[in-house]
Amino acid sequence: WDIGALRKKIYENKIKKANLSHSEQQKLVKRCYKMFLKLRHEVGFYDGVYEAIEELSKNYSLGVLTNGNADIFSFEIGKFFDFSISSYDVQSNKPKKDHFVMSKNKYKNLEFDQIIHIGDHPVNDVYGSHVLGINAIWFNKNNDGWDNHDIEKPIQFNSWKSIVKLISDNYER
Repeated sequence: WDIGALRKKIYENKIKKANLSHSEQQKLVKRCYKMFLKLRHEVGFYDGVYEAIEELSKNYSLGVLTNGNADIFSFEIGKFFDFSISSYDVQSNKPKKDHFVMSKNKYKNLEFDQIIHIGDHPVNDVYGSHVLGINAIWFNKNNDGWDNHDIEKPIQFNSWKSIVKLISDNYER
């Protein structure tokens, strides 16, 4: 979601036509955005994700890198994460390197090849992490084909019930 474009559209299509004062317009936009964020947090998690994240958090430091604006810490599952980095935090979007660099910088002496990034987007997550030397795992829920010929097809999974074993089978701690 491009919040700036959303705000502009609300203004141009509704608020401007309502003949509201600037102060009233700002209050209405804030109320609309607050409603948007509330609805944005009405999500369901994939089957097995809670258990997988809980198990992984016992042995790994977990973080969230998002181009969106949902706050992982507003969900019960958030207690298993050490940090969250949004596009707002870095003023860019994945696949640009900013999310990945900020997450690496949270830990001294950590190298990119010591990180595993799990994501569902072939470009934003897999390609974006791969170009920095980060180990990428693709959550390929629809069993899509791999179309990016610039990089090797990553390790992938389609059920969160398998991710803990997949990581233990493919990576040393």
